Amino acid sequence: MDVQDIMDILDLHGFEDVEDDDKVAVINDVLQEINTREPWPYLEVVYDFDSADVGADGLVDFTSQPILAAVLDIVNTSQYGRTISWIRRDDHFKRNASQLDLTGTPYLFYLVAGALYLWPIPTGDSYRLTYIQVQDELTSSDGEEDILLPARHHRLIALGALYKLHSQEDDPENAAMFQQQFENRMQLMRQDLFRQQYDRPDTIQVVDEEDWVD
Repeated sequence: MDVQDIMDILDLHGFEDVEDDDKVAVINDVLQEINTREPWPYLEVVYDFDSADVGADGLVDFTSQPILAAVLDIVNTSQYGRTISWIRRDDHFKRNASQLDLTGTPYLFYLVAGALYLWPIPTGDSYRLTYIQVQDELTSSDGEEDILLPARHHRLIALGALYKLHSQEDDPENAAMFQQQFENRMQLMRQDLFRQQYDRPDTIQVVDEEDWVD
């Protein structure tokens, strides 16, 4: 369903007097709540880039890409999938204060205000970044394709909007009812989206931190 379809559902539940802009604001609020709960597969983006897309300070250029919310992994595709590992920005600045402009083959990444940096600053090679993107703010005219959440789960947005609107109307009974439906539907979606194969059991790979760096 598109944004107008969701707004129509809200109208059917007695919120036809609520301004369209307010309904859209609630819909965006619900999507934000859904999207920030888990690293949902539908938010994943794969970005292939090379050293030409990295600035002199190690900043990765995202000019033509969806906004980055969280990094899932980065590999050096020129060197047999060598992993580039995360380090806290403050730890990196303290440990490597005298060589922040070091160039070479990167094996660490850090984030500053949502911006991604590689270190050492790459002078070659190609890289593949997989990350969680940010959903763009929706408008009343946006279609189903503008909602990153899979269409089969769009009813979840309406349930979330209904519980929030009932809360704003000081109707705790209906707010609690729709919130429970929202949470139940959320659990079903979690099972649906994260269990995408039944060929073999999921496994956890244990990696020694000493293997992450040179």
